Amino acid sequence: MKRRILLLSVTAMLVVMMVATSALPALAQPRTPSCDWYPISFERRAHNATAWYAYWCHWPGYGWYLHAWWSKNTGTIWVG
Repeated sequence: MKRRILLLSVTAMLVVMMVATSALPALAQPRTPSCDWYPISFERRAHNATAWYAYWCHWPGYGWYLHAWWSKNTGTIWVG
C-alpha cells in the first residue's frame, strides 16, 4: 500500500513538472515587439516596378518575423 502511494505521488509530481516546464517558453516571450513597415526597394529602382513594403516585427531575444506584404496593386497580403 505504501509503495502504491509513493508511486502515485512521484508520478503526479513528474506530470506537474512536465506541464510546468513545457509552459515556460510561452511565459518567457516578450510582450512588446517592435513592428513597422519597411520598403523592399532592390527591384523597384532597377526596373521601375511597383513599390513593395513588408511588415516586420522584432521580438527582443527571438528575432525578426515577417507578417505581411503590401503594394498598391495587390493591397495587403498576410503571411501568418
